[in-house]
Amino acid sequence: MEQENPHRGKVVDLVNPYMTAGSNQQGGFMATGAEYALWWLNQHPGRWALIGEGGLGCSPDIAMRHGLLARTRGGDKGKVYAQLPHPDGEPLSEALHRSATLLEALPALERDPFNWTPAELADAVQCARENLFPVAERLAS
Repeated sequence: MEQENPHRGKVVDLVNPYMTAGSNQQGGFMATGAEYALWWLNQHPGRWALIGEGGLGCSPDIAMRHGLLARTRGGDKGKVYAQLPHPDGEPLSEALHRSATLLEALPALERDPFNWTPAELADAVQCARENLFPVAERLAS
């Protein structure tokens, strides 16, 4: 029965891994990608999500301003988790315990055939995400 509860589950990672500290400052107080994180949390009450890590993504202050519970692990530059409270939700510790902890080693960094710099690749990924998954349409509906 626990597994079928839509208000419980693994922690969802909503931090854009290609975001840089510079892109985090664009758009005023809302960090890049924070709109999507807030939308997802409102669509999944009771579920926990990783919304910030290492100073990137959404801050606990922004989450709390939008009526979410926010928990930080690892200090100021650690991980920020958020949840829209729901009576059938679970504590963060249980959600983290449920989450997969297996991490595969990342491949060694090397040049790709296009010889793109990390900044050029990050721009291309951001452009692809904006065109393939337009957040504005989801927020408007």
